[in-house]
Amino acid sequence: YVGAPKMKVRYVDFAEDYNDLCEWWIQWDWPAVPVDSLPNTGLIVENEGVKICAAFIYRTDSDICSPEWYISNKEAPRELRKGAIEFLIEAVAKEAKAQGFKKMFMSVEPNGPLLDKLLGNGFDKRVETKMVNMVKVLE
Repeated sequence: YVGAPKMKVRYVDFAEDYNDLCEWWIQWDWPAVPVDSLPNTGLIVENEGVKICAAFIYRTDSDICSPEWYISNKEAPRELRKGAIEFLIEAVAKEAKAQGFKKMFMSVEPNGPLLDKLLGNGFDKRVETKMVNMVKVLE
């Protein structure tokens, strides 16, 4: 990947990173995810101190975890983002395995750019091809 030797992955530090993550979601016309809705395990990729992309791992009480909220800094160069996201996909898989999970499950847009990157990194599309993801806020 472009710049891969300089890419580093680290855990998300909410005090240091959350405002940047919110800015990224807004850059991509998504609402910012409330901090209370994010799991404790998040990974962020940097290149020479520049934050490029991040994702979070939701834990379950089974052998399946769910990596979600893949997001990138829209202001970072496109080629660097592409390489960083693929680097992040691999890092998330390694972290999930290190935490004892045997499978990862996630939902993505059926024709979105993340789908191609996931398929190229060992994900299998067999589970479902047409899906609408819904959220209900429990009060």
